[in-house]
Amino acid sequence: MTARQGANGHGTTFDLVAAAKAAQAEADDRPFPFTYKGKRYQMPPARGWPIEALGQLAAGNLEGALSELLGADTYAKLTKAGLTVGELNVLFAAAGREAGFPSLPNLPAPAAPSSTPT
Repeated sequence: MTARQGANGHGTTFDLVAAAKAAQAEADDRPFPFTYKGKRYQMPPARGWPIEALGQLAAGNLEGALSELLGADTYAKLTKAGLTVGELNVLFAAAGREAGFPSLPNLPAPAAPSSTPT
């Protein structure tokens, strides 16, 4: 078997899946655990989020992104438990901070600290 000439001029083809698995094994990626009304849930590590979920976030569809990340059944349990838009925003902001993202696309900006006259 002969190696195929890669685009980079080398004799082998870059295996993205294998390289990503190796990088993930070296990284300190951890799921984002959270509780809601006494039940435990977890989001996958941010580096493992499907591109579809990022597209949903970029489009401002937090519900679609969460459903993509947790699965439809788990998402349905959260919504039946009464998950609100405000809670959803807080969840994504916290998951993003934990993953090292200063902010995720289309999340509301944090409220400015209120000032009191002195």
